Amino acid sequence: MCEILLVNAVYFSDKDSFHIGQFIIRDILKETYDVEYINFDLMNKIGKLKYSDNLEENIRIMGDYILSRKPKVVGFYTICNAFVITLLTAKYINEKNKNIRIIFGGPHASIVYRECFENFDFIDAICIGESEKYIKILIDKMMREEDISLLPGVASVKNGKIHYIKNQNILTDEDLSNYTVFDFSPFTLSEESEFNIEGGRGCPFGCSFCTTSTFWGRKYRVKKLNSIFEEMDKANKLYGIKDFAIQHDMFTADRDYIIKFCKHLIENRKNYTWKCSCRIDTLDNELIDFMDMSGCKSIYLGLESGSKRMQKVMNKNLNLSNALTKIKHIILNTNIKLTTSFIFCLPDETIEDFRETIKLMENLFKSGVTNIQLHKFMPLPGTADTEKIINRMYFDEKATEMTYLNINLKEIKNIIMEDCIINLATK
Repeated sequence: MCEILLVNAVYFSDKDSFHIGQFIIRDILKETYDVEYINFDLMNKIGKLKYSDNLEENIRIMGDYILSRKPKVVGFYTICNAFVITLLTAKYINEKNKNIRIIFGGPHASIVYRECFENFDFIDAICIGESEKYIKILIDKMMREEDISLLPGVASVKNGKIHYIKNQNILTDEDLSNYTVFDFSPFTLSEESEFNIEGGRGCPFGCSFCTTSTFWGRKYRVKKLNSIFEEMDKANKLYGIKDFAIQHDMFTADRDYIIKFCKHLIENRKNYTWKCSCRIDTLDNELIDFMDMSGCKSIYLGLESGSKRMQKVMNKNLNLSNALTKIKHIILNTNIKLTTSFIFCLPDETIEDFRETIKLMENLFKSGVTNIQLHKFMPLPGTADTEKIINRMYFDEKATEMTYLNINLKEIKNIIMEDCIINLATK
């Protein structure tokens, strides 16, 4: 039994997928409340709970488990490719027990909070963006059944009207350093584990297809270096871990910061390994070499398109010739493994643009890049690309990939889970 349940997004996957933000919220609330974190995918993986091949049955299984814990508040993390599952599970809980308060948080609900309240009456509150500084206040008010309509950062409905006051108290670099997580239970950590560290938040760039700038407001921040090193050292002391994943959409935006980061790891000879995501135009050969010497084992690069024209259209603005030169330097002169990502079917993309993307992918493969991803464009809410086509969009039930409403799960195991929840066709 518990007071508050935090439920991870459900992907029906056996991958150990979780979001650090939920653990931060758990650690904040557990100082006052009895808090439990649930990851249904992990429970299915270890045999504590077993998924069915039927969606409605899975919603019942998950919903009944949540109800069995007798929570007063259930908080759901929302992301596009699991949003329908979240909605159906929350709806089931509300139908069975209307006294349970339901909160949504995370990027998807933050962006479509108005649409959520206009279509679903079982949501009590939606935390918009960062909620670390007000989540305790929100829960306190809910427990005392007080009005939450004037609480900044929280969207809610009162007397049939949607209320939302923007939270201006965004976390600073120093604030982020105060939120560290070392307990990822129910996940088990050992010296073979890869330890996730939140390196910061936000991206200073504004790619037209991406929700990152919308969600974080292009407020680029990084944790203080000492904080990251302390997290690495503590994880190493607690679990013997030496392998780290720096969670940040654009970790290398500040060159001086990364140089200092690398030099510290080199000079202190910790023998740690790490990986990150970045843009290729924030790297140069000297920086790449520093990253390699400091233990960087892999980099995720979003190149998106091989077309110079589309680079401008999508506001990515990469110099592709320069990018290929840097990538070849990484392949030939370092031990860093690369993952490169591309998108196709973007608005305004032509067949010739796509051919140029395929050509670049071929050149990368010939250069030694073996992990190359190609993702179908999905019109995510709040992005510039979605605005381009929103008046031409319509719902096609046959093209829906992730609702499983009338589909046996066995028939769709090969669906790419990273794609968005609903595949909206364009006329």
